[in-house]
Order: sequence, then C-alpha cells, then structure tokens
Amino acid sequence: MLSHRFIARVLTAVAVVVPVTVAVALASTGEADPPAPGPVPRAEAMEGAFSNSSRAGEAVFRASGLKPGATTDGTVLVTNEGTSRGLFWLSRTGFSDRQGPAGGTLSERLQVTVLDVTARDAPMLVYTGGLTEMGARPLGFVAPGRSRIYSVAATLLPDTVSRVSAAGNPYEGSSTTISLGWGAIAGEPPAVRGTARPRAPKADERAPRLRLAFPPRQRLLDAGRLVVNARCDQACRLHAAGSLRADGAPRSAATAARHAKPGQVAALRVTFGPAARQAIREALLGGRSVPVRLAVRARDRAGNETVTTRKIWLRPSH
Repeated sequence: MLSHRFIARVLTAVAVVVPVTVAVALASTGEADPPAPGPVPRAEAMEGAFSNSSRAGEAVFRASGLKPGATTDGTVLVTNEGTSRGLFWLSRTGFSDRQGPAGGTLSERLQVTVLDVTARDAPMLVYTGGLTEMGARPLGFVAPGRSRIYSVAATLLPDTVSRVSAAGNPYEGSSTTISLGWGAIAGEPPAVRGTARPRAPKADERAPRLRLAFPPRQRLLDAGRLVVNARCDQACRLHAAGSLRADGAPRSAATAARHAKPGQVAALRVTFGPAARQAIREALLGGRSVPVRLAVRARDRAGNETVTTRKIWLRPSH
C-alpha cells in the first residue's frame, strides 16, 4: 500500500535515488559551471505571472483572465553570473496574443509597469506605458554575483463605453504572453568629476552573508510546506519565495518575513497550496522528479541585501 506521509531527504548530486513510494528525496544541484567571461544575465521566475524561459537571460510573463481595470503581476530575479561588471538593460523580446470568443486582443490595451524592487522600501521605476511601445530600458551596472529583483504588472485599461456595452467584456478568454529579455555589456560606471565634496560613505555598506541548509527529513506533503534554515552573520530580515512546475503549470509559494539575530538560525517555512501539493503527489507517484526553485533574501538594518538562489529536486525515495 502507498503511504500518505511523504518525507523529504537531502541527497547529494551524485547519490543514486531508487524510486519507491514512501518518501521524497530533496537534492541540491551539483557544483555550478565556471562563470562565463564578461557580464552574463540570468533570469529566474520567482512569483506570480512569470515562468522560466529556455534562454538564461529571459523570462516569460503571461496575462490572462483580465477584466477592464484588473491587474496581474509577477517578480523575477536577475543575477550577473559572469566574471565582470556590466551595464544591464531590459527589453521586450516578443509577445503573442490569443484572442477570446469576442475577438478582444489584450496587447492593444495592456499598461505595463516595471519596477526595480531590490530595495523593497525604495522601488525604482524602470518603465510604464503600453506593451507595444515598450523598448529597451537601461537598468544600471551590476557586479558579478550580484542580483536584482524586478516586479512587472500588466493592467487591462478600460475600453470604450460603446464597445463594452455592445460585447460585454470583449477580452474574456483572451491572453497575452510576453517575453522579457535582460542583456548586458561589459563596463564600469563613469567616474564623477567636479569640485563638489564627495558624500561621506554609509556607516554600513556590507551586505549580510547568508547561509542556507535544508533539514534532512521533512513531511512536505502532510504539512504543505518546505522548511529552509537560514542564517546571517548580522541582524537581518529574511524572506523566501519558491516556484515549481509539477503538472505543466507554474506554481508559486512564499514565506512571511522573519527577523534573525547575528548567527541565529531561522526556519523559513515555504508554504505550498493544495493544488501544488496535489501536483507534487501525482508526479512522485508517477515516478517523476519535481524541480523547485527557491530564492532567499536577507536584508540588514542599513538596507544592504543578499539574495541566494537554490534549485532542489523532490524525488521518490525509500
């Protein structure tokens, strides 16, 4: 008989997993490849309407089921995985429409807003305007190994009164898929010249060092959550988000923020909803592994941030 209690276990990348029916093995990926020369953007879908693309520097945003005035949004993590600092930019690399029964085309009425939310208390506007008018937007310089987080929101603008009254919601059943790409060229910020006295540096400019660990055995499907132990070398505020694809559809999960003292281990509980748990259960019973992407953010009192990402696998195990 199949047990209804599934247990997560951390495995190394070289471990051999024998699929059985009573446990879930949780394995981190192996060592990363050597960094590519120059600046190399990599985009990772975090939450909401985003999903990952087959291209490293691209993410896919999907808007569907919108009524006039409604908004859908999502967040994406962009990391410089290269060896040098570079000037990053964002561009719309393509989009496609699927018309609904009434013939409405979402892209004609979508208002897109892109924010840099790396510093949550001080978001910076990257772009706001129509989807079809969206061109390349500069994002500033990003050092190797550093990440930025972007929020994208798409709002369906109200249509004309005559069209709405004649056809109800002409966009019902319509959807738009948008491909967003991040590019970079090598370079350094220009030196600031002048006679003005330079500003005094911040008292604290060092981002917290963040370490992650996964408890070796977890009741993932029973409890509905995945526990990640996080520790900073200074007082910090922690937040985690996760995403997975178990049944062909993107599923997201997140945690509430937690505060931790220097060196204190904080247990972050990444909670998955009933639909995600059911998709995981069906995949595991079918002998399929389930990849989960996690992004953990640590922020100190001075506003310095560190974002660490992990890809783990849920696997059947004995």
